[in-house]
Amino acid sequence: MNELDGIRYVLYQAIMLYGIGSLVSVFLWGGTREVSEGLWLVLGVAIPIASWLFSTFAAESTIIMPAGLGILFVLLLFRGLIDGAAQRSLWRQEHRSAEQLIDQDPKNAAAYWAKARTYEAQGSYSRALENFERAHKLSERTVSSMEMEDIRDRLEHQMSQRRRFFISGPLRLLKKALSLEAILFVVGLSFSQWSVVSSINICSLMLFNLWFRSRERHA
Repeated sequence: MNELDGIRYVLYQAIMLYGIGSLVSVFLWGGTREVSEGLWLVLGVAIPIASWLFSTFAAESTIIMPAGLGILFVLLLFRGLIDGAAQRSLWRQEHRSAEQLIDQDPKNAAAYWAKARTYEAQGSYSRALENFERAHKLSERTVSSMEMEDIRDRLEHQMSQRRRFFISGPLRLLKKALSLEAILFVVGLSFSQWSVVSSINICSLMLFNLWFRSRERHA
């Protein structure tokens, strides 16, 4: 092994230690709601560690880590889609119920309050504010002046955050592109000329970590 290969070997071990350490930390801190601790332990900890340890000796281990992380990715994505769809269905049902109550009694403050909650939950902050204001005007008991001030501050903050997000969108993409995981992913690609096994392990690990961190940040 020449000096360059030695540097690559040490760098590979350091990158893998960082990436797998991130997966282990998720397990130690309770995992995620979408998959059980047992599945995360097997797919997100045991298989990556086994692939890392055997990657130097067995080329066949190349497929172990991408396969394990791929299954974990599908499980997380699928469960997230199901939970999201179920929650949206509940909000739509509550929204329809509130509208029916308003049709029956246009001065039903509680119905406007319920309708406002559904708008807020779905990210329609301006419509939520309109309905909270309507509920407040109809009944001080339903939404007091103090509560209305808090609601107004909260929703205006959310609308401001959304505007800031669109304005700073390119900067956010650049920041994500310059994240440590993204940089290490590119480093992993460069490893393909030295070791295909090492390259695949680094790239699959960094790609999963990059996606998972982004997902948890916006959860």
